[in-house]
Amino acid sequence: MVAQTKAHAGISAVGVFLFFGATMALLAGTTLVWRGTILDGAWVVNAVAYARLARLGKTIGIPFLLLGAILVIAGIGWLRRRRWGWR
Repeated sequence: MVAQTKAHAGISAVGVFLFFGATMALLAGTTLVWRGTILDGAWVVNAVAYARLARLGKTIGIPFLLLGAILVIAGIGWLRRRRWGWR
């Protein structure tokens, strides 16, 4: 049996999706926990969501940061084809 070294496009696409989700969650969490940074401009895209989430501040920002960290770890496991990254 020959070991397959080339990753399938679908596997790579899911990995990219996990890292994209991590980036968005970390951005949202950062702007909700630390307000007034240059990153706040990203909320122009969805000002209604920011208005609703900003009231919760750190209460919702910290879970977003946690979600971002979990997605980074999952993306690493997924792309390295670790068993724990696939569950």
